[in-house]
Amino acid sequence: MAAATGERAPAFTSEELEKLVDGVLPQYALLYGPPDQQVSAHQKIDIWRAIAKDVRALGVHNRRGTHCRKRWEDICRGTRKTAESLLGMASQRRRGASRTLTPLMSRILAVAYPDLDGRVRTSQQTQGASSGGGELASEHEGAATHKAPVGHGTDTEVTSDTEGEGSTTTGTRGDTSDTDTSSEGSSLAVAATSGPPASTGTAAT
Repeated sequence: MAAATGERAPAFTSEELEKLVDGVLPQYALLYGPPDQQVSAHQKIDIWRAIAKDVRALGVHNRRGTHCRKRWEDICRGTRKTAESLLGMASQRRRGASRTLTPLMSRILAVAYPDLDGRVRTSQQTQGASSGGGELASEHEGAATHKAPVGHGTDTEVTSDTEGEGSTTTGTRGDTSDTDTSSEGSSLAVAATSGPPASTGTAAT
C-alpha cells in the first residue's frame, strides 16, 4: 500500500531488501559496470522498473523504480562505509567494533566493491589466525596454572567482545499509483549515467 502524497514512504522491510538485492546483483554490470558493459539509459530505466515490479509483488508497499534505485545506492554507500570502518579498526588492532557486515552487505560488497571485499576477507583471516594463537597461548597458561600448588594459582578472568549491528533505514517519498510516470523516467534517466555510489552516506541494513 502506498503512502499518501507528501508522506515519507515506509522503510524497506528485510524481505523487500532481499528482493531488491536479488534483482540488482545479476544485472549490476549492466547498471554500474564498465562503459562497454553498461546498457543504454533507457534500458537501465526498464531494468529498475522490472526490479520494482518484483519488489511490489511481495505485497508490502508500492515501490517504484526510483524508490528501488535510491534504496540500492543507500545500501551501497552504507556497505562501503562499514567495510572501510572495519578495515580501519583492524589496522589499529582494535576489537569490539560496534559495526559489522551483515550477510546482505557481504553479498553487495563482493559484487559492487570486489577490491574492498578482498581486503576485508584478508583482514578477517589475519585476525582469525592471531586470535587462534592467542587462544592456544591461553590454554597453555591455564594448564600451567592448574599444576601450581594450592594457594599459588592464578585466577584468569575471561571476557568476550560482542559486536552489535547497527541499521539505518532511509525512507523515500510514497506515491499513489502502481504505474510509472514521466517524472520517474526523468529521475532514472539522470541516475542511469552515474557510476557506483561514493563511499559517503548512511549505513544500511
